[in-house]
Amino acid sequence: MTGSGTATIGGSPPVPPSGWARLIDRIIARVCARSLDDELLNSGVDDGSPAVLLRRARLLHHRYRSAVASALRRLIDETRVGGRKAYAHRVPVKVREVLRNASLILALADEVENEEAVSPRGVILAERLITDGRSPVYGLNFGEPREASVESAVRHARAALHLG
Repeated sequence: MTGSGTATIGGSPPVPPSGWARLIDRIIARVCARSLDDELLNSGVDDGSPAVLLRRARLLHHRYRSAVASALRRLIDETRVGGRKAYAHRVPVKVREVLRNASLILALADEVENEEAVSPRGVILAERLITDGRSPVYGLNFGEPREASVESAVRHARAALHLG
């Protein structure tokens, strides 16, 4: 915390303490989370925007990061146990590629959850591995480059987690 009662997020502008934001800013941060994340990934945001500050704070909150890490671990667990059958009602997982990179995915989960200082960009990329149907984890990669692999996506997320 700085002397003014604000916290700094990874070299970003200070984030005011909880309770400062207007209701409309909190609603925008939740409803527009995906587009705010896109802007954060592309560095196209107004750093002073209350919605951006709220989204960054949420991405870096321990509970949020723990949920992302748990989902990454669950992906590995369910893939090991059931393979394609565990995901029969969902987007098909690239079972062999996920299992081949299980140690990298689990390392990412540990870093997302336990590292003290991480970048919001890394948290976004880690989350998108499991929530985006276009992720290389899944078998339906329409419009994505063929070079995209689970390994490269995980390595990219890990680098972004530490570099910003």
